[in-house]
This record gives sequence, C-alpha cells and structure tokens, in this order.
Amino acid sequence: MKTDAYTKSVLTVIALCLVVLVLRGVDLVPRATAGAGTARQGIPTDRPIFVNNDGSINVRLQGIEGPLNVNVSAVGGNRVYGDKLPVQNK
Repeated sequence: MKTDAYTKSVLTVIALCLVVLVLRGVDLVPRATAGAGTARQGIPTDRPIFVNNDGSINVRLQGIEGPLNVNVSAVGGNRVYGDKLPVQNK
C-alpha cells in the first residue's frame, strides 16, 4: 500500500503535537518559586502584604522617632529638579 504526501504530513503534525504535549509536563530547567518561612532579615514571608488602592504599601519603621526626611536631591549623580527624575535610555 502506497502512502501519499498528505497522509505523511498529517501524521507528522500529529506526532509533533504529541511530543509537545509530553514535553509540556517535563521541567528541564527547575522553576523558581517563593518559599514560606522567614527571610534573612527576619521579615516573615508567610504573611500577606496588603497593598493600598493606589498601589502603595504602608511601612512602619521601628526605632525612628519623628518624621523621616526622604528628600531626593540626586539620582545617579544627576540633580533632580522639581518633580522630574533624570532618565537615561540605553
């Protein structure tokens, strides 16, 4: 019995799809996942982090009394003027 080019191409496509399905479940490179427990700095990582509606996160600093000065005067050696940060395109 003689098989034509159409049958060979269809069987090749089916075989390739089966190979893709089999290799999909095999992890050739281990995946990076976040683990539970305590981080190196003593910050527990098994608690959820609550994010505000605007995307910011509330942070409480211990051992600091009064307001913390966070005025940025320069970024990477470039002065900051007003509300514009210097950006370099690479």
